[in-house]
Amino acid sequence: MKIVLVFTSTRADFGLLNPLIKQLQTNQDVKTVLFVTGTHLDEKFGLTISEIKKSFPDLERLEVRWTMDSSVSHHQLSLMANSFSLFAKSLENKKIDLAIVLGDRFETFCFASVCATLKIPLAHLHGGELTFGALDDKYRHCITKLSELHFVSAEKYRERVIQLGESPNKVFDVGALGVENSLVIKLRTLEELASATGLKLTKNVFMMTFHPETNAADFGIPLFKLFLEKLAAWLKTQSDFCVVASGTNVDQGGEHVRQMLDVFGHTVGDKFMFVESLGAVNYLSMVKNAIAILGNSSSGVIEANSLGTPTVNVGFRQDGRECDPTVIQISGSKDLAKFDFSQVVGLKKGNSSWDKSIYFKPETSRQMANHIYNFLNHSMRTETKKFYDLNTNTKTSKTRNGGEG
Repeated sequence: MKIVLVFTSTRADFGLLNPLIKQLQTNQDVKTVLFVTGTHLDEKFGLTISEIKKSFPDLERLEVRWTMDSSVSHHQLSLMANSFSLFAKSLENKKIDLAIVLGDRFETFCFASVCATLKIPLAHLHGGELTFGALDDKYRHCITKLSELHFVSAEKYRERVIQLGESPNKVFDVGALGVENSLVIKLRTLEELASATGLKLTKNVFMMTFHPETNAADFGIPLFKLFLEKLAAWLKTQSDFCVVASGTNVDQGGEHVRQMLDVFGHTVGDKFMFVESLGAVNYLSMVKNAIAILGNSSSGVIEANSLGTPTVNVGFRQDGRECDPTVIQISGSKDLAKFDFSQVVGLKKGNSSWDKSIYFKPETSRQMANHIYNFLNHSMRTETKKFYDLNTNTKTSKTRNGGEG
């Protein structure tokens, strides 16, 4: 029996990985084990291990707890150093045939580095993307180079992973798991959401998530502050509107964002509600029912379109990612001055009236699972990874096709 280890450290990656984990569970020749760490085990961030236990009560888990404090850079470096040691101790002497990682966070990079050192093959999801506003951009490309198998969310990203020296035979454009989630999970109505969460939701809801821009000295806070001030002024002129905000990632600058949200909450009163973590079903349901997504979460770029909801993306955290036309970009004070919240109210449409998202592919999780099975059962699993030289291989291809000789 092959053993596949699935790494999860945040509410976001677990929600996305959910359908793939379910697919892997259907194969009797594969044992799926969850590696649970990060904010899942921290009360400050909602202790989301409870959602994992509820979703997969019978799956074996490796739980690695470490103090989540990255308010300044040297704290994050200490945290990373500690995680290398803890992850190594947890994986040492374990028989793992493949580890699966998603995205670009620093703790994911640490885990991927440990796996590579212990010669545990890696499958990486969402490689090849760009987010210039966050340090995650660098971690993502590092994880790509540490991995043997790649599942990308768009063809442009596949080309970029190959450009980084990865073999085309191991890079698969399968779309985004988040889009699959959006389309197949039974989501809740606004009334059901209010009952499930206890939130006093009005007829019109804005869903907001803003993470610090970790590549910027000011973390993107000045523009976000101006954005919140403009939103507060607009809300005072409206009835039946409210804002629901979720918590930040464990990133430098996160506390500054929370302070801004606290000030905003005091300004607009009961029109603002903060929830640390909604969980995958409630979050996607909120996105579907929302007038628009505000902030800079990747879900506004990747999932929101498939749920018929426009996005107002603030700042540069997602700068570089491919966007559907339903994303409105606020890059600075000039953009903000021209922007009116009323202009997004009429943009929401049903899924049938919008073009398919650029991140949509049919049966994303099933495609991933099939490629994983092929990898596990093929000799390529034990092959030494080589750098795929794009220029050399292009010339070779031209020669074989009667081109340059």
